[in-house]
Amino acid sequence: MFIAGIDEAGRGPVIGDMFIALVVIERNIEGYLYEIGVKDSKTLSPAKRAELFPKILKLSKLIVVERCSPELIDRENLNQIFIRAASKLISIAEKRLKRNIDILYIDVAGSRNKTIQYIKARGFGG
Repeated sequence: MFIAGIDEAGRGPVIGDMFIALVVIERNIEGYLYEIGVKDSKTLSPAKRAELFPKILKLSKLIVVERCSPELIDRENLNQIFIRAASKLISIAEKRLKRNIDILYIDVAGSRNKTIQYIKARGFGG
């Protein structure tokens, strides 16, 4: 069973890119990640994030990242950019894994219901 999480970094930058990442793990390591301190990165110190990063890389089944340029951010709504990028990352991940993601954790941008509807409309049914 595969679990994926999607989150962004750089939302609302004055200058620079926004990155949206999807990380896939196997269900059997979810508890271990929690035990070593993996949780909302905004609640972790920079030192703790740096400590956990190589462990997450090693334990992940797949990591996919989407870069959103400042020009795109200037032209479009951040919530819509996030939702479209999240859908794209899910599609890429499922193609590379050659199977569906079973459980998805997503940092909801804007309306929770609209986000769920948009992603389900593009084929995610986990």
